[in-house]
Amino acid sequence: MNRLIIVGNGFDLSLRLKTGYNHFLTHYIQELVLDLFERSKTSSSIVSYEKLGNVYETYDDLILIKIPDYFFRDSEKEKFINKIKKFEVFRDIIKFLNVDGSVEFKSILLREIHQSSELRNWIDIEVLYFDTLISIYRRYEGKPDLEDRLRKYNENFQLLKSKLIEYLKEIKIDNERYNVNFYVDNYFEKLISPYNNSYRVNKVMFLNFNYTRSLESLKKNYFGNDNFTINHIHGDITDPETIIFGFGDESEKNYLELKNERSKELHKNIKRYHYYKDTKYDELKSFLDSDNFEVWIIGHSCGISDKTIFSDILENVNCESIRIFHHSKDNPKGEFHDKSIEIMKSFSLTSGKVPKLNFNKDDVIFQLHSK
Repeated sequence: MNRLIIVGNGFDLSLRLKTGYNHFLTHYIQELVLDLFERSKTSSSIVSYEKLGNVYETYDDLILIKIPDYFFRDSEKEKFINKIKKFEVFRDIIKFLNVDGSVEFKSILLREIHQSSELRNWIDIEVLYFDTLISIYRRYEGKPDLEDRLRKYNENFQLLKSKLIEYLKEIKIDNERYNVNFYVDNYFEKLISPYNNSYRVNKVMFLNFNYTRSLESLKKNYFGNDNFTINHIHGDITDPETIIFGFGDESEKNYLELKNERSKELHKNIKRYHYYKDTKYDELKSFLDSDNFEVWIIGHSCGISDKTIFSDILENVNCESIRIFHHSKDNPKGEFHDKSIEIMKSFSLTSGKVPKLNFNKDDVIFQLHSK
């Protein structure tokens, strides 16, 4: 028996890493504002508007932020900057900047992300990317400028992706603040242990959907049996060219309708096309076909943006069981139920054997603790 451990962003969050899309977008806005204040020291480039009066403007391809000039006075500057630095939620910092100034999204996708963030607490850029792509296609289908619009949209998406990669490069586990050794000894080691109540685990593979190197950082603190491998199925930040960022549900009705369309731009960021450019998918397939395996899911939403690869895993005849680790202490059954529904969506109507899926209240995602 082998063990496949699927790792999503919830795993990195448990390591106190600010790797969520909400963290990234908030940081993106903060950096634009702080850079504007820094440039104001050497530039007096002020623009005047009828409603806003005199403002300083950010220079960015995706977002235009206008901040009234009175916030740049010595008496106001420090207070304003401190407020900006304290924000942790994307929609909140946008709301704050829109009170006296304004935030304009040059990117259609960022506009959709902002609207989505106002309605719910989480942001899924990949799903919104595909929904917006389809919206553009439907609106301009048959028109001569369709391909140019799709190309521009994908260029902006690529730019946002590059900003995300740069942000994640700076995110690392704080070994000084947190007790990493305790985490490794009391949780990480149990994940890769070859021993179980009724069987022995031969091989363990971490299928890492994150771009970070957090698993490698934990590995440096582990000195036990090295019977596991780490597969960065979507690439990692040390090699930006390997990053796969897009949509991954080939059973989605809109995708099926557009599958035979000639436009290259429509298919540019469909994940399946990128899996074959690297050996990581082949390594996963080899692992799945080598022996019976159990699946442990830690911190992954099991949502539609990765449905294709989930189907490949869970519909494999060697898949014996699925174990879901949960965050919630107050409502673990609710979280288990929601993810179970997403998991069952990965199975086609013609699926034969369905793996066992059992709830265990003790399957809690361990949190990295301070020293």
